[in-house]
Amino acid sequence: MDTTHLIKRMTQTSRLFLIAALLLGLSLGATPRPTVRAATPGLPFTEDFADTDLRDGDLTNADWSTEEQTLVLAWRRARFGALGPGLTGSDITTDAHTTLSVALGDVDGDGDLDLVTGNIGQRNRLYLNNGTADPFDGVTGSDVSTDTDGTYSVALGDVDGDGDLDLVVGNGTQANRLYLNNGTTAPFSGVVGSDVSTDTDFTDAVALGDVDRDGDLDLVAGNDGQANRLYLNNGTTAPFSGVSGSDVTTDKHNTLSVVLGDVDGDGDLDLVAGNDGQANRLYLNNGTATPFSGVSGSDVSADAHYTLSVALGDVDGDGDPDLVAGNSGSQANRLYLNAGTGAPFSGVTGSDVSSDADYTMSVTLGDVDGDGDLDLVAENWLQPNRLYLNNGTRTPFSGVTGTDVTTDTHATWSVALGDVDGDGDLDLVAGNKYEANRLYLNNGTGNPFNGVMGSNVSSDDDDTYSVALGDVDGDGDLDLVAGNDGRNRLYLNNGTADPFNGVTSSNVSLDPYLYTDSVALGDMDGDGDLDLVAGNSWGLANNRLYLNNGTADPFAGVTGSDASADARSTFSMALGDVDGDGDLDLVEGNYDQPNRLYLNDGTATPFSGVTPSDVTADVHSTESVALGDVDGDGDLDLVAGNRDQANRLYQRELYHTAQGQARSLRVDTEAENIG
Repeated sequence: MDTTHLIKRMTQTSRLFLIAALLLGLSLGATPRPTVRAATPGLPFTEDFADTDLRDGDLTNADWSTEEQTLVLAWRRARFGALGPGLTGSDITTDAHTTLSVALGDVDGDGDLDLVTGNIGQRNRLYLNNGTADPFDGVTGSDVSTDTDGTYSVALGDVDGDGDLDLVVGNGTQANRLYLNNGTTAPFSGVVGSDVSTDTDFTDAVALGDVDRDGDLDLVAGNDGQANRLYLNNGTTAPFSGVSGSDVTTDKHNTLSVVLGDVDGDGDLDLVAGNDGQANRLYLNNGTATPFSGVSGSDVSADAHYTLSVALGDVDGDGDPDLVAGNSGSQANRLYLNAGTGAPFSGVTGSDVSSDADYTMSVTLGDVDGDGDLDLVAENWLQPNRLYLNNGTRTPFSGVTGTDVTTDTHATWSVALGDVDGDGDLDLVAGNKYEANRLYLNNGTGNPFNGVMGSNVSSDDDDTYSVALGDVDGDGDLDLVAGNDGRNRLYLNNGTADPFNGVTSSNVSLDPYLYTDSVALGDMDGDGDLDLVAGNSWGLANNRLYLNNGTADPFAGVTGSDASADARSTFSMALGDVDGDGDLDLVEGNYDQPNRLYLNDGTATPFSGVTPSDVTADVHSTESVALGDVDGDGDLDLVAGNRDQANRLYQRELYHTAQGQARSLRVDTEAENIG
């Protein structure tokens, strides 16, 4: 087993069966419709059709039926539901495999969704739904076969056209394999898998779809460092017998995820490849029996992120499929809105879904809150999975703040959505590494995860790297905040001569372990209490801001926010009014990266939308920073303490523009060495 590759991969496309269904719906539903206009065309408003107050019969050609809309909304909420308050996951079984991919489908033909897990170095497993409200209770998984390949991706589809779901698995440096369902209630009993071809590429992702439009399912394999490959179904009961794969193009990227969909609206399936450290690529089907012959791929954009997962769906509601890329390595997940042309991403600039920069293994689209648009679930490695609710506009995630699905922080590699318990809404299955896979049953409400947060209390045997004192709860004595290699902790002074005797600490937040090297307290939002800023270094994590709630339990229910989308190795921080506008700004001291300045915007969300700037182009190993008026000119200067390098002084000067309005900063380019 290639351990380096295993660590690098961190999951792929386990939702292909469900995504294919979504995309099929998109392609079948692409019939042009008449333009729908409101009373005054172009006004930026949202109409829910609950009444007819804005209806103008002369200027409106929409079907303005309040009765029909009530039924539609009720149906959507019942069908798609929401994951809601108090949600807890349950183990699917006691199996604890290294699962990299999961897929849901009615494998035994009894009308409910079963689960297939793709495992690495272990047999792939089938879990048959028991048909109850607790669908895997008492279920024992069965091996799909005796094969023990390194499976990175699985996909379900009726490959041989006999009416049941077959299984395709994508393996690393081994032939990809096909397992034909035997049509019984033990669908893979006695089944011997067959090689799709003699190719032994390192396949990270597989997708099934009728690429050549001949009525059967073809296979696309996304490979690492090798050309992606297309295998055209021969239309027989041995669908890939004698089939030779063909390169999609001569591109040889590190493809970790693939998805098929009619991106350019011409009636055939195009291919999007999500690549590692390279631009994601689009390949437009040429509409012939050799669908990618002569096709040149195009970059989705100039972005070159560590993309582990891609998903297509009409996120902005304009009738064409948009692209979401799930990125890792402390990069934000990205949205690319289809331009609606024959070159659908030409000139398109991606936008961050949010400022979150988690280790996202997989992304999934679905109407989680039942309001008629596609929301995003991001599945993260050893961090809570996150939900981003579409705002229903043409900039669907603008201003949206993600929320944790639950407080679980498992090693999740793959997820799938489907109505597992048959109650009409989408449930979530998580495939975990070295842990039991988990099931989260949708509770069917429209308030997906409100009230799920809690706080953990332990015996406090932490690795503490930074401490700060301040009256955090406003009772007149100094409390303690500890920045840990783990969750940061708050200790509230008991007001006695033995101030922490008998005190039980509390987590500052439920943020996953961030390796905090520095903490600082200050009134960042100007509301009169002390907020917390945490400087993180492990894995180039984002620095975080926690706003005090003003109560005696100052961080209860508080969700941290990133100071910016920056992800640096911060060893020290200092707070001070650097630009003289009356609020606290942030200076971070970074290791082997330029130190950075964040200017507070003076609002209740002090760093929202703020773009930091380098203090200078200096790149030192800074382990400590301090602010003070070193030269006595009335403004704050910066001292940086560096490891194995001269310490540095940066003198600052404030000045006004000619209009006397905007205040700017100048940093002396000739910083002085100290000592």
